[in-house]
Amino acid sequence: MFDLTSVLGNIYPVKKLTCAQAQLAQANQEQCKRLAERIRIIEQSVCDLEKIKDKDQQKKRLNDLLMGLQRCLQFSDTPDMIKE
Repeated sequence: MFDLTSVLGNIYPVKKLTCAQAQLAQANQEQCKRLAERIRIIEQSVCDLEKIKDKDQQKKRLNDLLMGLQRCLQFSDTPDMIKE
């Protein structure tokens, strides 16, 4: 015998999780777009560093920036990117 209540009871949690995942994917996409824009701004700033004569002074800061950008890339490549 077909138990409609049982089937509906099983469908609802799956539907709820699917909607939550869709919202998360949409939020992550927006956050990745904002991150990309911020990285473009940083890129423009780094290009201006070519004008600095004492580059040794900026070397540590640039290496720190590079490591931070690499972490951003690793973070955005993970399946569970950002969960709020």
